[in-house]
Amino acid sequence: MSISLHIKRLVIDDIGIDPQRLNEVNAATRVELERQIRALGLGSGLQSHHANKRLDGGQISGNNPEPGRIGQQIGKAVFRGIRK
Repeated sequence: MSISLHIKRLVIDDIGIDPQRLNEVNAATRVELERQIRALGLGSGLQSHHANKRLDGGQISGNNPEPGRIGQQIGKAVFRGIRK
């Protein structure tokens, strides 16, 4: 199975990360999202969403400002939004 997911815009407010390290956040987000999809599948939630629809994955904890940890939390939040 091949899945193509395009995130046009991901809004992240006040995560306390140096802008030069945002690529690390991006990479960790992709890795975690792929891990979640492989482990748990997409379920039927994605079928009800249309292109360009806003998905809300909720909030993430800001208690660990490391780019990898933040990216992991973002990946999980995006996955929650997809599975709804």
